[in-house]
Amino acid sequence: MITDITIVGAGLAGLIASIKLAHIGFDVICVDYKDKNIIKNDLRTTALLLPSINFLNECNIWEQIKSDTHALNTMRIMDISDAKKVNQVEFHAKEIGEENFGYNIQNQVLYNTLNKHLKKFKNIKVITDDKFVNVKNRTDSAFVELKSGNKIRCKLLIGADGKNSSVRDKLDIPTKTKNYNQKALAFKIEHQKAHLNVSTEIYKSGGPFTIVPLADQNQSAVIWMDSTNSINHLLELDDDQFNNAITSRSGKCLGALRRISDLTNWPIINQYSKDIVQERCLLIAEAAHVLPPIGAQGLNMSIQDIKVLASIVEGTDDPGSSELLKKYNNKRKNNSKLRMKLIDGLNLSSIADKVYAQKTRSMAIQLIASSPKLKSVLIKTGLGELS
Repeated sequence: MITDITIVGAGLAGLIASIKLAHIGFDVICVDYKDKNIIKNDLRTTALLLPSINFLNECNIWEQIKSDTHALNTMRIMDISDAKKVNQVEFHAKEIGEENFGYNIQNQVLYNTLNKHLKKFKNIKVITDDKFVNVKNRTDSAFVELKSGNKIRCKLLIGADGKNSSVRDKLDIPTKTKNYNQKALAFKIEHQKAHLNVSTEIYKSGGPFTIVPLADQNQSAVIWMDSTNSINHLLELDDDQFNNAITSRSGKCLGALRRISDLTNWPIINQYSKDIVQERCLLIAEAAHVLPPIGAQGLNMSIQDIKVLASIVEGTDDPGSSELLKKYNNKRKNNSKLRMKLIDGLNLSSIADKVYAQKTRSMAIQLIASSPKLKSVLIKTGLGELS
């Protein structure tokens, strides 16, 4: 088989990359083995921020998913480490002249819609009954080998196959990984008070407790990050005990909470690849960078990878040339590392259980709340408008 671009991995990032690169004229083969014995149901949600929405709109994807999203017009940070004095700051989209910061969508809904949209492209071939096993990158082409023995010759190979990337391994690209001894727990809740389209990150110790509004004013999605031992303990609680625990951890900001879904949990790490390009090959999304789920940076960073790549290769005959790969590396590597350091710092702050560290965090929230200029800078940084 011969194509312009081969993408290994058909998660959210791999699907979006396939659609965008096909949209600008390239022939794409996407390889992602589907084990029919494994049923995937992703309970997580993603807040798509404005730059990502603008990009998805350019790809004709936004209109396909808009009806399944819910607007986020306010983001609130609360610190409840001192029960006598709760500190908080709110960021409003109107402060930067926008109606919303973005829209929240369930990952599974987004995944299903992307798969349907992908089928509209005649220049995308999806292989789900075979596996990537190796690549030989040469000056003019990359030769991708599949488990079946089939081979694909392409001008560019993209690894979009997650934090345990096979592409990265075969290219012998090392990673630097930081473990926090944390897990994240994702689930849906019903609450007494209406969320009023406010997304809330609540800090105490162990990690943030994040509440993201859903379409029903009395339902939200939650990601609770805490120590591995604490999350494991929560998984053993009965329903009443669990509901009491989440109500307490939320500071009762939405009244009594009740879980209305199953639970998904996973370990929290900060990981980046020491190289993101090699001859005829590059890495995007979690194959290149994995970070804690704070500030809605994960998928939005991945979409930024795809946006930058598309802007570099559009209109060219050779998307994998050394000149273009160098441009991609220059634009994304340091930017991603800088953003990952920021999220690492925020996570370490959220874990803190020492009184002086919690007081420092509370003082920082007070400072932000009192400074419109600082709030504006933080909003633009969070949206990805500042490096």
